[in-house]
Amino acid sequence: MNQSFQGWQKVAEILRCSAAKQKQLREQGKETWLNDGQQASILALADRIANNGVVIADEVGMGKTRVAVELAHAVVECKGRVAILIPPGLGYQWQDEIQKRQDERQKCGRPNTKSVLRSFWAYLKAWKSDDPQEQAPWFNEDIVLVSHSFTNWRLGNKSDSWRWALLPRLFAEWRKRQDGRLPRGSLSENLSDYWVCNAAESIVKEIPEDASHPAFHLLDNLYENDAWNTMPLRSGDFYHKHKEGRIWLERAVGIGLGVFDLVIIDEAHKSRAEDSGLSRLLSNVILPTTSTRRVALTATPVELHLEQWKQILQRIQLDVEQMNDIHPSIETYIHAVQHLQKTWRSNERTREEYKHAAKQFQSTLSPFLLRRDKREDQAVKDFQTLTGLPASDYRYQQEIPITTASLSASWKQAICAAEALSVVANQADDPKAKRLRLTLGNGHGISSLIDQHLYTESDKPKQDEMKSDNQKSVDDDEKRQQRIQWWLVVIGNSFEKQALLYDHPAILATVEEIEKYIEKDEKVLVFGRFTQPMRALVNLLNARQMLHRLQTNTHWPQATVHQDEEAAVQAACTQLQLDTRFPTIESINRELDKQYHKEQRRLNSFRNQLIDTIQQGLGQSINPMRKILHDIQNDDDTLIWLSRAMYELLDGNKKLLPKDYANTFIELINAIMDTDNADHDDAPKAIVDTDNADNNDESNEKIIDFPLIRERLGYEYNHQRGSFARFMYGETKLESRRVMQVAFNRLHSFPKVLVAQSMVGREGLNLHKACRIVILLHPEWNPGIVEQQIGRVDRVGSHWENTLVRESQANEKPEHFSRIEIRSVVFRGTYDEHNWKILQQRWYDLRAQLHGIVITASTEELRDTDLKTIFDDITANTPNFSPSCHELTK
Repeated sequence: MNQSFQGWQKVAEILRCSAAKQKQLREQGKETWLNDGQQASILALADRIANNGVVIADEVGMGKTRVAVELAHAVVECKGRVAILIPPGLGYQWQDEIQKRQDERQKCGRPNTKSVLRSFWAYLKAWKSDDPQEQAPWFNEDIVLVSHSFTNWRLGNKSDSWRWALLPRLFAEWRKRQDGRLPRGSLSENLSDYWVCNAAESIVKEIPEDASHPAFHLLDNLYENDAWNTMPLRSGDFYHKHKEGRIWLERAVGIGLGVFDLVIIDEAHKSRAEDSGLSRLLSNVILPTTSTRRVALTATPVELHLEQWKQILQRIQLDVEQMNDIHPSIETYIHAVQHLQKTWRSNERTREEYKHAAKQFQSTLSPFLLRRDKREDQAVKDFQTLTGLPASDYRYQQEIPITTASLSASWKQAICAAEALSVVANQADDPKAKRLRLTLGNGHGISSLIDQHLYTESDKPKQDEMKSDNQKSVDDDEKRQQRIQWWLVVIGNSFEKQALLYDHPAILATVEEIEKYIEKDEKVLVFGRFTQPMRALVNLLNARQMLHRLQTNTHWPQATVHQDEEAAVQAACTQLQLDTRFPTIESINRELDKQYHKEQRRLNSFRNQLIDTIQQGLGQSINPMRKILHDIQNDDDTLIWLSRAMYELLDGNKKLLPKDYANTFIELINAIMDTDNADHDDAPKAIVDTDNADNNDESNEKIIDFPLIRERLGYEYNHQRGSFARFMYGETKLESRRVMQVAFNRLHSFPKVLVAQSMVGREGLNLHKACRIVILLHPEWNPGIVEQQIGRVDRVGSHWENTLVRESQANEKPEHFSRIEIRSVVFRGTYDEHNWKILQQRWYDLRAQLHGIVITASTEELRDTDLKTIFDDITANTPNFSPSCHELTK
């Protein structure tokens, strides 16, 4: 805690030196840690960080994490400390970037960085030893990674005392230091947990004798107010989330983390509420100095409304006076944009008012906001040069429309009945009927109907409950309920319920579009909200692909159709008109069994050579992966599972080098052992933190837990199912998500299609190395969420960028160049269409504030010289927060 931070001017000096060195290396033609845009961000940070915190709002996939890591290392080099607050699931990516930066410039020193702090158990574990020399206090760490969910402690009367005893124990040690004696009751059994005692003694010992020190000030405040008498020593209820003691417990934990000079907030747009886990971390746990700076990272600082600007700027601790200066310019700009979009072609006054508002908006926010967008990305610039199209056209957006005219008679009847429900039902009458109408187009309501939960006898209004003085009103309600029930029966009778979702028009249209992409050897990422339609999509894709492979005598990794797959397989047979060739499930099973045993011979040959090949790739250097490989080799089941995994990831490719096998093995093991969502108090498992087969640094070795490796490999690969399409949703285990990510990022391996529930897959996952197609099965209301979804594939070093390079080298025609494709499934004539229109308008507003796309004009309009001049003038005057802009960095 006795750090001697050298100050922000020194940090700025280091950042400028770093940027200059990177530039020099690039001029020499060498590959560098930072690209040109990131280097510009470093210089812009150097100009701002001494005065205030900064929001780094680079568009998704532009590499703002690396900019933040560079800043963190500069602070550490100046003997400062850094806290990085990250959402669950992103720890491995941050640790990877920190490690890469350390490998890049080993001469700059190596910051002390532990695993992500996710639970109170892990916090106390730092003091598990009674010997102070063997303890690893958090306050000694240069960089501390803390999960947003760290403070989600569930405390009550029955909570074990070690979960809450740190506060009274810490106060007791502080009183002993001040008075020379412990307070009465401090030796009670509830306060005797030795990890807690070790922590309290260690923390108090390190607090300097300086009344201005934040930790000294907090504990002295408790001491002065004699807080000991208000602390219950037998119950954890005092520390419940909404009680007074919780704040002080959180502060006590914060004292143990030490004082931080820099706080980096990743995904800073999340958890905006005052009592959210992230807000409590910032207000109660993370201990700042008077000069501490906050840097917020978010691609979407504002998503829906004006107040979100205020929220994100408050996270970097702008004062009231600064906020009062900023707020009017934001409001004026938004109104000016709205007026401009309506009259830009004809109203010169509106255009001038917009330009003035845009200039004010930029000048007011630029000291606190940096944003690089895709117009600066080299690949986007190359696309613009090669095609002659606007920069924004590197993304291609097109609907996957479902029209009522194209539907079968049954579906036309269902749509008609759903619209009738909108007339006869309201939320109070029958919320389930209302839900069916609103979600019929995306399949969610239909899945409810299948489960027969939508309308049952118990849902019918009871006459006794409806009786009132107004008998006419009662009669009207009864008639309305009868009409609701009648229309629900009409919908239900329109279909064969068992396979209803597999014939849903939106799902069928999506399947057909995906299969077109697959024929072109593309991978597809699908986002949705509703579980049952997404699961049906995955099942149907796998069933159709299985039948296709049986027809073409191509390997499919299963020997029999499982019972829960039968409905999808039968529906696929009918859709593909294969009922004659495969009249029964048994006939399909016979074909599957033949090809499966044929492929098994290849897999056995692959397995027999696998261990030796990986060992060759690992080389002779010391590598903890060798121990894992040895244990797998001596366990027959685990070896089989590993072989299946490696066979899928390598696509059975025999032309790869042993080094490729070794790196794939390391990547797989690290993925299945990821524990980055551990928010519980059980002992976390971890293994080596190795990025390549040449890493021989023994200091990277952590716990090698072979039983857990065996368990997780078995969970993933002890099955015989097709994984052409995979489903990632809330109940998918973290290690499974990581394995899916590893496999999806390989061009030729399964899965070819990843269907992800929006809440699970929209942030943090890098899915860009083999995919450039995003399908929005259930478009969101929030454009910020959609930007995050697209950002999974639209990132630096993406498959699209690499494809563009190949196409330009092959001298493809401009119209044939690939793009990032966004396909939205829109069911015309249903509530989905309204949803899509609202999203488009909100998306339009978001682009005006963040993307520099204020107005749009058709190609025909821009052929008019006068209109093109006006359009170009407006575009040239859009706000620009790019650090590459001279006005912002001079």
